[in-house]
Amino acid sequence: MKCRLAGATLFLFALDAIAADVPDYRLPAGIEPVSQVIELRLDPAEEAFSGTTSIELIIEQETDRIGINQVGLELAGIKLDSEQGQRDLQATAGDWERSWLADGEPIPPGDYTLRIDFSGKHATDSLGMHRAKFEGRDYIFTQMESMYARRAFPSFDEPSFKIPFRLIINAPAELTVVANTPVETVEKQDGRQRVTFMETPPLPTYLVAYAVGCARHRRSSRHSRTTSAPTIHFASSISSQSRSSPSAPWKIPG
Repeated sequence: MKCRLAGATLFLFALDAIAADVPDYRLPAGIEPVSQVIELRLDPAEEAFSGTTSIELIIEQETDRIGINQVGLELAGIKLDSEQGQRDLQATAGDWERSWLADGEPIPPGDYTLRIDFSGKHATDSLGMHRAKFEGRDYIFTQMESMYARRAFPSFDEPSFKIPFRLIINAPAELTVVANTPVETVEKQDGRQRVTFMETPPLPTYLVAYAVGCARHRRSSRHSRTTSAPTIHFASSISSQSRSSPSAPWKIPG
């Protein structure tokens, strides 16, 4: 009996030791994103991109820093807004594709808006937001699953976080811009367009999808007369991915 108890005690000590060695790769508990707006300035002909994001947060307990996922992005202009005012935060690179945002002072519980300017370079390996060439033309595609949204924009890039996203894309006016929600508004000025899409239902980051590229035209006879409707070579794959996902119940026109 004593041998069994000793063996069980050693086993529990071993489990504790193993648990102590497991890396903490998750974002800290107690900070919950509520919604996120992402505005991107994109041009498939260029290697670099830039953007800004605004994330509504609930901080449930006092903390000295906010963790966020990002890979290969330059973060700047980090602001934390609340009813108490605005704070300027600095980013420090961490492990496990995290950055830590802080200003050296405690952050009390409450509702906040986190604003971040960012920039980066398009990937070329078909993961995250990436550039591709087809028939001599440049395109931008996305493949965020499973953990590649953090290449495109700073986010709480864990599947347990499901929040509404609003996407805004600024791109050359002659290109077609698509996403997995319908277009809400389009503003054109000085050869560029600012396309705002409708807010998504609550989603994990890996279901955010969009593309930018040169449109093709096809003849459509759905209605009583034949019309010429703009389409894009890769739009069907994006819409199929969205419709087949149980977390994306909306329909895409076209």
